[in-house]
Amino acid sequence: RFKIRYFLQLLNSRVTLQCGDIFDPMEYIASYSTMQGQLILPSTFSTNEPGNHVAVYTLRTQKGVVEKILYIEVK
Repeated sequence: RFKIRYFLQLLNSRVTLQCGDIFDPMEYIASYSTMQGQLILPSTFSTNEPGNHVAVYTLRTQKGVVEKILYIEVK
């Protein structure tokens, strides 16, 4: 038997968006395991005003939860 690993990888931990850009959470995922897991994406938000945001990506499986955080600056 082999052990199934559950993983969630983002392309970066920090990104900068310009005002008016569209935030698509899937664009920042490098890879994740799909076997018996549920991927929960962060909510989208308006980028019409400058500011900082935190996006939490969650992979929930029977074996536990993996979370990754993406820090977003809107300029």
